[in-house]
Amino acid sequence: MTGPTTTGTAPRCILKVVRRAYSRGGFGYGLRQEFLKAVIEYAVPQDADWDAVDRMLCAVIPRSGADLPDPAAATIGSRMLHWTAELQRAGGQPVFGHGKVIGVGAGSGALVLACPTVNVAAASEALLIVADLISGAIDGAGAEVAGVARQRIDSFVKFYSTDRLGGSNTPLFLRAAFDSGMPWFRVAGDVFQIGMGSKARWMESSLSDVTPAISMRLARNKIAAAELLRQAGLPVPAHELVQSAAEAVAAAGRLGYPVVVKPADRDGGLAVAAGLTSDAGVSRAYETARKVSQNVLVEKHVEGRDYRLVVHDGRMVWALERVPGGVTGDGISTVEQLVVRLNQEPARAKRADAPLKPLNFDREAAELLAEHGLTLQSVPASGQRIRLRRAANVASGGTPEAAFERVHPDNRRLAERAAAVMRLDIAGVDLLIRDVSRSWKEIGAAICEVNAQPTIGNTTASHLYGQMLKRLVKGDGRIPIAMIVGVDENSALPALVTHILEAAGLRTAIASSRQASVGGRTLHDAPGNLFAAARAALIDPDVDAVVAAVSDASVLSSCLPFDRCSTIVLAGSRLAGVADSPAAFNTLAQLLLPVSLGGVVVDSRQDAWRRVLKSAHNAQILVASAGADPASSTEPDMAGHEAVVLDTSSGGCRLRLDGTTIDLEDLESGDGPRTACAPEDIALAAATGLSMGLGVDVICSGLAAARITVAAVAG
Repeated sequence: MTGPTTTGTAPRCILKVVRRAYSRGGFGYGLRQEFLKAVIEYAVPQDADWDAVDRMLCAVIPRSGADLPDPAAATIGSRMLHWTAELQRAGGQPVFGHGKVIGVGAGSGALVLACPTVNVAAASEALLIVADLISGAIDGAGAEVAGVARQRIDSFVKFYSTDRLGGSNTPLFLRAAFDSGMPWFRVAGDVFQIGMGSKARWMESSLSDVTPAISMRLARNKIAAAELLRQAGLPVPAHELVQSAAEAVAAAGRLGYPVVVKPADRDGGLAVAAGLTSDAGVSRAYETARKVSQNVLVEKHVEGRDYRLVVHDGRMVWALERVPGGVTGDGISTVEQLVVRLNQEPARAKRADAPLKPLNFDREAAELLAEHGLTLQSVPASGQRIRLRRAANVASGGTPEAAFERVHPDNRRLAERAAAVMRLDIAGVDLLIRDVSRSWKEIGAAICEVNAQPTIGNTTASHLYGQMLKRLVKGDGRIPIAMIVGVDENSALPALVTHILEAAGLRTAIASSRQASVGGRTLHDAPGNLFAAARAALIDPDVDAVVAAVSDASVLSSCLPFDRCSTIVLAGSRLAGVADSPAAFNTLAQLLLPVSLGGVVVDSRQDAWRRVLKSAHNAQILVASAGADPASSTEPDMAGHEAVVLDTSSGGCRLRLDGTTIDLEDLESGDGPRTACAPEDIALAAATGLSMGLGVDVICSGLAAARITVAAVAG
C-alpha cells in the first residue's frame, strides 16, 4: 500500500504488505500468543522524518499505555509491530506484547513479521492501516493521511469492539494468565483454555467449565431465580411477569410505585429501568425492555444503594457500589458543563475496553432533572449530587466504587449463601441495601439478581482476575512437555522418554504426525501433522505430560501447539520435507529453540545444533553421547556441559548420568520380547529425564519398563 500524495508525483516511500499467512493457534519464535505472519516490502528515503511519523502515529491511534518503541532504536519493523498491536487493543482484542521480526529478506527491503492476534482479520486490517499511515507520513502527506486514517480507525474500533470475545471479562482473564506465565489458547468460539492437559480449565467470559448449565439457565431466568431464592428464605423483591404495556402499568399499580421494569432473561443490566414513578414511565420502559426480550418483568423497587458482591468458590472475594450516572455540582458550572467535563475523563470512552462509559443526556436524564426542577442550564450547589440515571449500570454512565472493606459479615454470608443456593462457582450477587456496613437482618435488603456470568470489572477489581485464576488453575497450568526434534517415524526415542515420564507417575501422551495416544488409548488417529496430534493431547483432561516428536516440515507451516515446553531434545537436524541447507536449518532453529523453558538436550553428533547452541547462554544444556565423554572434549561448544554417556566400549552397556553409572543389564525385568534401541537414543532418553528434573531411580525404572536392549551390542 502506498500513502496518498498531494503533489501528484510518485511516492518517495513504498511500504507494502505483500503476503499474509496465519495458522490458527500456532506458536513459535518465542511468542506466547498465536500470530499473523506477514511479509513487508519497503523502500524508504534516507532523509525520512521518523519523528514526524512517530508523532502522527501517537496522535491518531488510541494508546493502551504500553511502552513506545525507543525512537533511537526503532525500526520500520518495530513500529509496525507496536502500532498493529495497539490498534487491535483499541478494538478490544486481547493482544499482549508487540510481536517479533522473524526474517529479513535479501538486501534491506523486506521483513517478515509475527504479529500477535486472536483474530486474523483484525490483525490484517490493522497492519494495512499502519502501513498506510507510515507511508503517508514519510511522503509528506501526513495531515491528509491522518484524516482518512481517523475514519478508518474509528470504524475499526467500533466493528471489532462489538466482535470482542466474551465481553470485557475474557481479555482481562487472558491478560492475567499471560502475566502469570500460564499458557492459553482458544478452544472454539469464545471459549479459551487456560493451562494444559490435566491442569487446564476452560473459561467463557466469567463462566468456567464447572459452572452448572442448570444453574446458569436458572440465573438468567429472573422469575425462576427469585422463586428459588425465596424458597431458600432469602430476601427478594415482589414481581410480576407481563405481556403488554397495559399489563405492566396494572402490575405497577398492584405492586405500588416506585417499580423496576426489566427483561426477565437478560444479564448485564440490559434495558433495565429502575425507580419508575408514573404509568407513562412504566409504559415506555416496557417498550424498551420488549425490544430485547419477549419476557418483561415489573418488580417492586427497593430503596437502597446498589451493590455487587462477587462470590467465587463459596467465598465473597470483592464488593463494589454501583453509583448511578450523574454529576456533582461545584457551584459554578451548569449541569451541561458538568456532563461534558465528566465525559472528558480518560477512563470514559465508547471503546469496548474502556472501564467507564460516557454519560449521555437523554429523556431519562431530562425527566430526572425535571423532577427536581432543574434543566441543563441549572447550576447545582457545590457538593450537590445530580442523578441522571435511575439504574446504576456502568454501561449507562454509572461509576463503580470499591466497597469490600465495608461489607457487614451478615451481608457477606447472605451473598455467599445466594451463590451456594444457585450452585454457582462464580456469581455476582446484586444487593439493594441502604448501608452495606449494617446487617441486612437489621435494616432490610433485597437480592435483585444473581448473575451466573458477572462482569468482574477492571475499574476497582482488575486484581481479581489473577486471584481467581490462581484458585481455578493448578500452579502455572503447565504440564511437562518434551519436544524431540529430528527423529524419524521408526525411532524408539519418543517411546523411551514416555516410559520414563510414566515411571514418574505421569499419564503421558505421545504425539507425532501419525498419531496421538495416551496409555494405549488413541486420542487422534492420522492427524496429518504434529500440531493436530499434540493439540488433541493438550485438551485431554487425562494427560499429565506430553512427548511431541517433530519429524517433518509440517511444523514450519502449522507452527507449534504450545507456547513453551520443558525440554527440547535435539536428536537430529534433518526433517522430512525441509531442505538440507544452512538457511532452512536456521529457520527451523529460530522457530523452535526459543520455545524451551530452559532445558536443552543435544546429541553430541549433531554439529549443526551444537553450533547454534553457542548462543543459548541461559539454557541448561545436557549432551548425550554413545562413546567418549563429550564433557572432556576440547571443543568449545561441548566442554563443560553436563553429559550423559552410554558406554559400550568394553562390550558391556553402562549408562553414566548425574555422577552415577548404571549397568543396563541390571535393568532387565520379566520375560518376553525386548526393544532394540540405538545407543544414542538411550543416552538421549536418560538425558531428557534429567533435564525434566527426574531422578536416576525414576529414569532407570522407565528404561526397565521399556524392556530395552542396545542394538549395537545385541547385533
